[in-house]
Amino acid sequence: MNKVNIKSYAGTAEKSPYDELARHNREYQRLLKAYPEIIREYAHDAKKVADIACGTGNFTLAIYEALRGNEGLRIHASDISKDMINIFNQKIRKRNLEDIIITSVKDATDPTSYESEFFDLINITHALNYTGVPEKVMRNIYSWLKPGGVMVAVDIGRELIVSNWSKAVFRWGYEDMAKSGYGILAIFPTLAHFIKYRAAKKENENFHKGQLSGTYPMHTSEEFKKWVENAGFEILYFSSDFYRDPATGKGIDDFVVARKK
Repeated sequence: MNKVNIKSYAGTAEKSPYDELARHNREYQRLLKAYPEIIREYAHDAKKVADIACGTGNFTLAIYEALRGNEGLRIHASDISKDMINIFNQKIRKRNLEDIIITSVKDATDPTSYESEFFDLINITHALNYTGVPEKVMRNIYSWLKPGGVMVAVDIGRELIVSNWSKAVFRWGYEDMAKSGYGILAIFPTLAHFIKYRAAKKENENFHKGQLSGTYPMHTSEEFKKWVENAGFEILYFSSDFYRDPATGKGIDDFVVARKK
């Protein structure tokens, strides 16, 4: 069984491979920048919010940016990894958001992790496949939402070819560093940077192996839609082109916004 070592992937707040490489991943950043607009369009009045498998909190903060004017807003950001949560807690303290975002360690596969019909909005980004039981987690999310509540779910469903991403992120990192003042000498800090954070590449390779072994189930867009509808949701928005393989340009994820009927 091939599983990702989340502790190695997370690193520490001072040395987080996940965050450092995500900063140069233009597909990741494109998805991240789309979040506030999506949230404002489909869940602008949400107050009780959960970000399941929040990781280091990047998407939680994007959700907060969209909803921070809502009186009584509370975002419950949870992750199975204490290491990811610890990094996110440091970000919260730096931004003085302790009273707004509540972090905790939760298991999305456990239906008792949250109270039934409690949330207005639940988000889960690139984590359903990590659970190994994405359909079950969708049913849990449905039960945790209030009637009329909204789920935002993004999941990598197609094969993640690590070499395609490694080459692209290296190139993007070089371009970013060249623009930041290194010029043609940017190759040297870029090499040092990617050697330093090579742990993330190893865990991406473990994820890919897990996809092939079935540990992290792959799916087609049609299968993903059926999971959403079978859980009882009404689909409001769907895209399979938000997170694209940088070599082929083809989408490898599915992005859905759905309402609890």
